[in-house]
Amino acid sequence: MEDLNSRTTTTRPSNKSPIKMAQQLTNQARSTYRALLRELPKRSKTTPSPIHARLQSLFRSEPQTASTTNTSSPSSSIAGTSSGSDAIPFSTPGTNEELSLRLQEAEQLAQYARAQRTYSALLERYNPGMNLDEEERIRLTARRVGMDLPELYEGEDGKKSE
Repeated sequence: MEDLNSRTTTTRPSNKSPIKMAQQLTNQARSTYRALLRELPKRSKTTPSPIHARLQSLFRSEPQTASTTNTSSPSSSIAGTSSGSDAIPFSTPGTNEELSLRLQEAEQLAQYARAQRTYSALLERYNPGMNLDEEERIRLTARRVGMDLPELYEGEDGKKSE
């Protein structure tokens, strides 16, 4: 039996034309952008939230030239980067390989956001009393076993007496 680890893999050059590859990356970027927007809270188109505006600017940005990489732009201040910080400002990928890697990262972010949304929905569904105060939780527990708690008298000072 042949050892799977002993196989050598060779990479063949891609037979895709640059136009088809660019079209595929454009479609992938559009799909990823829509997936990210689906996971964000709904906002009106007339007044987009800062994160919507940032995503829109990132997905519609032009490749940076040497003159634009050294200047501080309003979009870099949104991301929390400035010319004096050690953080690397977001730059538009120059090659198709870099673009493909960025799209994979964006897809992973969309998957993570979808998983977080699903997790919170399941948590809320299967733990309905999670956000209730102690009194309400006790009342609902009593009702679950067929009991109704008596109404507590509120005195003139607003405090409940037992």
